[in-house]
Parts: sequence; C-alpha cells; structure tokens
Amino acid sequence: MNKANVRAFSLGMLFVTFLLALLLPFFPENDSEAKRTNEQALQEAEEKISHLQKTIAQLEKEKQQLEKQINPQDAEHKEEKQDPVPLEIVAGMTNDDVAELLRRKNLIDSEQEFKQFMITEGYDRKIQIGIHILYPNMSYDSIARTITNSQ
Repeated sequence: MNKANVRAFSLGMLFVTFLLALLLPFFPENDSEAKRTNEQALQEAEEKISHLQKTIAQLEKEKQQLEKQINPQDAEHKEEKQDPVPLEIVAGMTNDDVAELLRRKNLIDSEQEFKQFMITEGYDRKIQIGIHILYPNMSYDSIARTITNSQ
C-alpha cells in the first residue's frame, strides 16, 4: 500500500465516523422501548381525555340543575324554546360575517365577544361551509364546534 491509498482510506474512515456520530442520536437504542413509551403516552392521553369528557358532561348536568334551581320558570321556558335554527354558511364568509349572522338569528348576544372567542380558541380559521343546525342558548363553544365540524 502506498501513501495515497492509506490517506484515502483514513479520510473515508474519518468521514464515516463523523457521519455516524451525527446520525446516531436520531435512532433510538431500542425501538421496542420507544414504541412502548409512545403507546403508554397515547394510552395515558386517551384516559385523560375520557376523564375530562366525563367531567364536562357531569358539570353541564350540574349547571342545568343549578339554572333550574335559580329560576325554575325560566328554565322551563328555555326548554320550550329549543327549536332548531338552521344557519347557512356560504363560501367566502369570514368570522365577522358568521358572528353577524348568529346575532341576527338571536343565537348570540354579542358579536364582538363571539368573534374574540373564535379567535382565542382557534376556531376562526376552521369555519365550514354548509347548513348547520343550532339551538338557542347554545354556548359559544358548542356553536363553534358545530360550525367547524369539530365535534
């Protein structure tokens, strides 16, 4: 072997060493451990979501009961007015247009509050065209989930 061959071999080995040193941290040591960790995290997240959904349902029931206790006549009157209200959203409508339409149909009290809620919660860019069925006294969140198909 001559000097040029030894140098070329050495440079090749050096290049491969640097390449491995750079790429090795991106590959987990044991794929089954990484999968198990991801699966455990996913399972824990699903359990938390399930628990939160149950809590939300329970709190909504408690809220309805408290509203009935505060003013039973009002609660009965509200339940009678639960007729569906169709809301048609056409292509090109903005968050402002939807808020104005909701106000005109008496589904919300304040356009500005609803627009701010939509922006804050990230629903303003997810509005879907079509006819959506809404009900009086729906919360902003329920309306937003309905018109963005985020059920």
